[in-house]
Amino acid sequence: MSILKELWTGQNHEPEVKTTYQYVLDLRQSIEEMCKLAQDELIKMQGRDKKYFDKKAKLRVLEQEAQLPQRNSASAVYVYLG
Repeated sequence: MSILKELWTGQNHEPEVKTTYQYVLDLRQSIEEMCKLAQDELIKMQGRDKKYFDKKAKLRVLEQEAQLPQRNSASAVYVYLG
């Protein structure tokens, strides 16, 4: 915190300290930019993947009180769509 205070107040300090501090600030900024870029690319890829998935997806319509297949056949689940 003292380094930050010295930089903000303009007090004399070693040039090496400012260089190190500036490096950390620049590194943080570049990491934030990379995170934003990665998020943007992720959104684009999700849209593209959804488009490919939707091309092969089939519309499935359940009739009223249709019995859905279950892993445990002892208990049946009924869905009412009406």
